[in-house]
Amino acid sequence: MSHLQFDDHGTPGSVLHLIETPAQPLADGHVRVQMHAAPINPSDLLHVRGEYGAEVTPPAQVGFEGVGVVTESNAGLLGSFLKSKRVAVLSRTGGTWAETCDVPAKSVIPIPRSLSLQAAATFFINPATAYIMVKRVLDVPRGEWLLQSAANSAVGRMVIQLGRHFGFRTANLVRHAVQEEQLRQLQADQVYVLNGSEDVSTSRDWLKDDVHFGLDPVGGSIGSLVAGSLGEGGRFVSYGSLSNEPLAIDPRILLSRSHTLTGFWLGPYMDQLSLLQKIALIQTLKGLHKRGVFEIPEAISFPLASYLEAIATAESSTGGRKVLLVMDEANANC
Repeated sequence: MSHLQFDDHGTPGSVLHLIETPAQPLADGHVRVQMHAAPINPSDLLHVRGEYGAEVTPPAQVGFEGVGVVTESNAGLLGSFLKSKRVAVLSRTGGTWAETCDVPAKSVIPIPRSLSLQAAATFFINPATAYIMVKRVLDVPRGEWLLQSAANSAVGRMVIQLGRHFGFRTANLVRHAVQEEQLRQLQADQVYVLNGSEDVSTSRDWLKDDVHFGLDPVGGSIGSLVAGSLGEGGRFVSYGSLSNEPLAIDPRILLSRSHTLTGFWLGPYMDQLSLLQKIALIQTLKGLHKRGVFEIPEAISFPLASYLEAIATAESSTGGRKVLLVMDEANANC
């Protein structure tokens, strides 16, 4: 079995390597998935760098999400039910950047074979993050404004789509003019191009008066800008640290405008849900996919052996494309 592994934290292109290991007996409660494809998400790269929230001691495998088919089971009735089914794979410890992946049976989700490869490979993490934040954490009302940074990311684009579906409006911060045009084609309500925090100074008066909800995966000056731009009673969610810099928010803003700041991380959130609540969430996401609420991201695919080129593309892409590692393209939609 081929899989990607790192023996030390560091730059992904430097510390990752492809290794071959023999298959091991399945642990109790686990299934084996023949992987078809897995996305390169920011969280995967932070995991390799040692900058992700969950501590891991190398050597460690990579990849929190992907799609494949269950080929073996040691998980009783649930495993028998999953055998031969196409599934979305969720691995809290990594391991989807591989030809096969052994995970707890409760960590796979049966998904329709009608979903395209890129939709199936990215079925859960980004859609669930976007949906939970806007509907369960913030519960943005119809007609309200939500301000977000990194708006051309996969999660950011899904927030825009959820806004169109549920009737709230989005003000979106991006870094490049080409991203502004892409989001306007997605029917984003407002888009601002940031070359520096001062570039939105002319819009901040409008933002303070009208925007009460904010999302940020960046941190640093950009996240601080989002939090500081919210109006009275503003509610701000931090869900990432792409800049690797802390937020710096004037406490007078928190006091005078009665802001609420909170963090969101999908893994711990899912851990606190009951089985029935997880099933209900999955059904909701399936329904949103079926109704076409979530745009199928444009994807560029690389074979597993070309992981260095794939990682370089993922780290340099500004066009909203999702990068996939494909392990079994011939059977990917079977």
